[in-house]
Order: sequence, then C-alpha cells, then structure tokens
Amino acid sequence: MEVWEIVQKSWVDDVAENGSWPKDYVHNNYVSWGTSSGGPSYKDSSIKWSRYDDESSDTLIYENSP
Repeated sequence: MEVWEIVQKSWVDDVAENGSWPKDYVHNNYVSWGTSSGGPSYKDSSIKWSRYDDESSDTLIYENSP
C-alpha cells in the first residue's frame, strides 16, 4: 500500500503540472526510449519534454487501480 500511495501521488502531481513529475519520482540514472523518440531520453530531457507536454495538452481524466 505504501508503494501504491506514491503511485497515486505521482499522478496527482502530474495532472497538477506543479513541476514534481517526473523530477521527484524518477531515479537520477533514469533512461527511457519511447516509441515516438529517436533515441534514449535521460532524466533531464524527460523533465523538459514533460513540461512541453504539460503546455501543449490537457489531461481530461485519469483513473488508477492497484
């Protein structure tokens, strides 16, 4: 349940666009390679793109379940 509480809080922070997601939730050695990216994306780059996504889209609804 402790882990689930953190997952839920991360979604609240993401939707609030308060700057906490992904900064406060991903490890410093985080690396991602999404289907729409040309290569690996590290933590700083992911934070930058998350800010861009926040400004260019709206979350209409979300639902989480463990």
